[in-house]
Amino acid sequence: CPILLGGFRVNGEVRGIKGELESINEQIEGINGQIEVLNGEVHGIKGEIQSINGQIQGINGQIQGLNGEVHGIKGELEGINGQIEGINGQIEGLNGEVHGINGELKTIRTTMATKSDIQELKASIESKHLENINCDNLILREVRGLKESVHYINRRVADTELDIHLIKKSTQ
Repeated sequence: CPILLGGFRVNGEVRGIKGELESINEQIEGINGQIEVLNGEVHGIKGEIQSINGQIQGINGQIQGLNGEVHGIKGELEGINGQIEGINGQIEGLNGEVHGINGELKTIRTTMATKSDIQELKASIESKHLENINCDNLILREVRGLKESVHYINRRVADTELDIHLIKKSTQ
């Protein structure tokens, strides 16, 4: 006989509550399983984040290396600029010699030198002229070489800046 308590069947109510508790326990076990799966996914994501942080550190190292290359190239450019200034100084010296020769010619014209004086002057001018031509050719070769070096370095700087831009863009 079921026990009645205040007009309710106690055994039926207890069984119903037991069934609901078992259902709740099963739901809790399911939720616990889902929590374990989520914990596993969180650990996986943390591992991926650590991997990405490592890649970012590697990229930062590459950027620092490229910055070092850019500084090196800038130093090379400064050296080339110094060489160009030296060549410009040599050209100025040659111009001074040419002005000196022109002054000597004016003096000869005004004093009407003798034939032997003219012969000596001609020999002197020819030797200086040949020296100037040889120096000019040497300077032109050096300037051409420096020009090629500057073009090369400018291309290297542009390539390096492009690499830095691409690396920065890929990390964003």
